[in-house]
Amino acid sequence: MTENKLEKIFAMQQELNAYVGNKHGIVPLATHMKDATMEERIEWLLKFNKALGKESNELDDCYVWKWWADDQGDFNWQNAKVEIVDILHFFVSMCLCVGITPQDLYDTYEKKWQINKQRQDQGYSIAGKTEDDNRNI
Repeated sequence: MTENKLEKIFAMQQELNAYVGNKHGIVPLATHMKDATMEERIEWLLKFNKALGKESNELDDCYVWKWWADDQGDFNWQNAKVEIVDILHFFVSMCLCVGITPQDLYDTYEKKWQINKQRQDQGYSIAGKTEDDNRNI
């Protein structure tokens, strides 16, 4: 397959968002989010972020975290994979909402990766941390 898989994921998520938007009469989802008003984009960014957080909580539930329980059970690896993909659905929706393309995501990731690596090489500390190195991303 020669198609970029990240581009394919973004296209598939846009298609799913449009399907859900059309099915439920949600105009910002039915159209491309970049055509939504600023207020609608902010609203949907916050909705997607909340959904992402809820999916992250569901990932926590793949293991009994209650230390007081007699039977902790086994970690549910299969469900963990599904929850991570659900997180990806909402993460990509957030990217679409703010206009991040797959190329933008890669470029920004690479720049931030370099900053994080440099911070580690220089002895990362909370006391010395500033966000100045993020301003050029």
